[in-house]
Amino acid sequence: MGCVVRLDPQPDGSYARVREACLAEQISKYLDGAPVSYVLGAYNNFIPLRDPKSNELVHIIGLEALIPASPKGRRFEQLTAHNMRSDKGGFYAGAMYALRDAQGRWRIGEVNGKYRPGQPELVSIYTITPSPFSEPGRQAIYFGGYDPNFFPSSDTAWVYSTDLANVVGR
Repeated sequence: MGCVVRLDPQPDGSYARVREACLAEQISKYLDGAPVSYVLGAYNNFIPLRDPKSNELVHIIGLEALIPASPKGRRFEQLTAHNMRSDKGGFYAGAMYALRDAQGRWRIGEVNGKYRPGQPELVSIYTITPSPFSEPGRQAIYFGGYDPNFFPSSDTAWVYSTDLANVVGR
């Protein structure tokens, strides 16, 4: 379910496990109530970024979500990649990320905007990195990905870039 557990150091040298969020719940809300039966998060590391407006430290991870097959079918087909469906479910066609703010709140965003049929089927974010070649006043962020999830596929890898302000913007 993509649950994020934080380990807080204790005075005795041990760690307390604190469950911050289960991202499947947040993804379901983001997808207007679509059920989510599986989440794969953090193919990559938790990448620290600084909000250029507030200077707040945030962290970002890439996500992938499995949507169970439903008897209604139509909505399922509008949300999932055409080549990644089975009788059990399909993988969401967009490329989502989770952004954690300094207060431990999480929110979902997406490369290329919220997926709509007809857009490229990106499926997952495999890596995220700030560009080392940014211009003054603009920090570019690169996203790259695609996971075939054991389905036949070719010519599916992708790279997108956007401005950091766009990624952390509300």
